[in-house]
Amino acid sequence: MEAMLSLGARVADSAIFVSVFIWSLTLTSFCVRVYMESHTDLGARSRAVVGAARAAARRAETRRTMLDLIDHVDQRSVECLNALTDESWRNALWPGPRDQGSLTLVSDDDEELILRVEFSSNVRPRSLKIAGASATHAREDASAPRVVKIFVNAPSLSFENAAKRRAAQVVELDGDDEVELDVTAFENVRVMTFYVESNVGGTARTEIGRIDIKGELSGELRDVSELKPC
Repeated sequence: MEAMLSLGARVADSAIFVSVFIWSLTLTSFCVRVYMESHTDLGARSRAVVGAARAAARRAETRRTMLDLIDHVDQRSVECLNALTDESWRNALWPGPRDQGSLTLVSDDDEELILRVEFSSNVRPRSLKIAGASATHAREDASAPRVVKIFVNAPSLSFENAAKRRAAQVVELDGDDEVELDVTAFENVRVMTFYVESNVGGTARTEIGRIDIKGELSGELRDVSELKPC
């Protein structure tokens, strides 16, 4: 009887040992898995952060090296529809006048404006900024643009077909923030047409203080007469 009891005790001890051993293996396996998953996730997050930083650095470098494409505008071919005064597009577009807060481009009959800009050679616009008038010079009956449709290589547009036609990009302006343009839609651009559809204040007129277009030269010359009218 004592032998049987001793054998039973040893079996029980062995069972406990095996259970503890299996539990230890399970716990160790769990800890290893948690460790690996946490470090894998950390590595993925680190790579994502590094990738985002590199992309931001590339964008910053691109912006630094971009040209002021206004310097490459053929001023003889600029057209502006529904402007309050003739040639007032220079106040917003042309270097010199656009740097003076007291000079602005103002719409006439309503809030809509169409500004057609032709470049002296094909360009790749990459960013755009359209600012309203400064607070000290803004008109009471006018406000800055809100929704602007941008067309590429359209030699002529009326207000009717500008409203109906699909644009290369539609931008909704928020203050004087710079807007990035779709690189796929703005390659080898000879003509940019801006249709101001609405303004921020719902006022009778739209007022623009400054327009900046930044980008690169494409190096490809093209006769604008080849472009099909809208």
